[in-house]
Amino acid sequence: MFEIDSNTISVSQLTQKIKTVLEGDFSRIEVTGEISNFTAASSGHKYFTLKDSNAQISGVMWRSTSVSFPIENGMKVNVKGSISVYPPRGSYQLVVTSMRPQGVGDLYLAYEKLKQDLLELGYFSAENKKKWPLIPQRIGVSTSPTGAAIQDILSTLERRAPFAEIYLYPVMVQGNGSEKEIANAINELDKLELDVMIIGRGGGSIEDLWSYNTREVADAIHNAKTPIVAGVGHETDTTIADLVADHRAPTPTGAAEIVSINTIDIIRQTLDENQITMTSLINNSIYNFKKDLNSYFDRLKSSGIKNSVDLIKLNIDNSEKQLRRQMLLNLQNKKTQLQNFENVLTKMNPALPLEKGYAMIIKNDERVKSSDKLSKGDTIKIIRNNNKNTAIIEN
Repeated sequence: MFEIDSNTISVSQLTQKIKTVLEGDFSRIEVTGEISNFTAASSGHKYFTLKDSNAQISGVMWRSTSVSFPIENGMKVNVKGSISVYPPRGSYQLVVTSMRPQGVGDLYLAYEKLKQDLLELGYFSAENKKKWPLIPQRIGVSTSPTGAAIQDILSTLERRAPFAEIYLYPVMVQGNGSEKEIANAINELDKLELDVMIIGRGGGSIEDLWSYNTREVADAIHNAKTPIVAGVGHETDTTIADLVADHRAPTPTGAAEIVSINTIDIIRQTLDENQITMTSLINNSIYNFKKDLNSYFDRLKSSGIKNSVDLIKLNIDNSEKQLRRQMLLNLQNKKTQLQNFENVLTKMNPALPLEKGYAMIIKNDERVKSSDKLSKGDTIKIIRNNNKNTAIIEN
């Protein structure tokens, strides 16, 4: 028969003993690990898992604790805090009181130092920001020649600004010497008398983006005569280059969209504005003309030559009608000419054949215009409207 030992304790008592030991022995600890399963709750508290290759522990950062950088999954961090036991679930977690990226603490300090120095020198001042033409014809682009950013930028510009000349200056966007390449690209593109310049790259860690946080690149942007749009990293990334540039875009694709406002839409808007202006000018001219004629008629009428005045008035009415007809005819001719221009632009749109079902073949980042350029085993990209597929030539 089972006998109850007088030393038996309840679950609550056991948990309380564990709580006392853990919270007492691990009240001030520092841990290194990788963030995963990060969640920012609506309450302001942040929940995550801190892990390494062999173990993991749940972590929490209360709303009252803040950090100066965005927390992302996969980020390696150093945290300080304590172990807390939650008796209702019999679980424990790490309560974090401070956090900093592992190995980049010095980078953040350098970032803040350079940011403050450039702020005092006026590098971020609004009065230094330059504007570019509404429809830029010459656009410079500097980014990596192999990343997704260059494809996104060029495809966006080809679709939205098919008549613009694109000047590409490929550079390394990270690694030793990349900041010199980026600064040199800006200096060289600036010599070409471009309308606007795009610099940027895709997202990454602070180490990956660090070339855009250097004084060398900041000086090149600040000293350039050409307006510069920076699209570095993701929307949550803010580099020194973003702050110094004349405009900051959330992504490289966003930068291309900003500088390539749709030409057809601008033509239509300009036509509408001109039509309103011309109509207003015509109506005002006719109103003033009639006002002067009525005054002249009143003076003639008082002179006793009513018949002559009636004849003159009739001629004036006819002239007014003829003037209105001619004005409307001229306006309609201008609208027709502009519509013809719009039709030509639309037909020249390189994306139009794709919308009709045709496909564009890309091999080694170049458009294939003849089948004799293709060989068995070649890997190609097939672009149909907004769809992209990859294929291998078998025959």
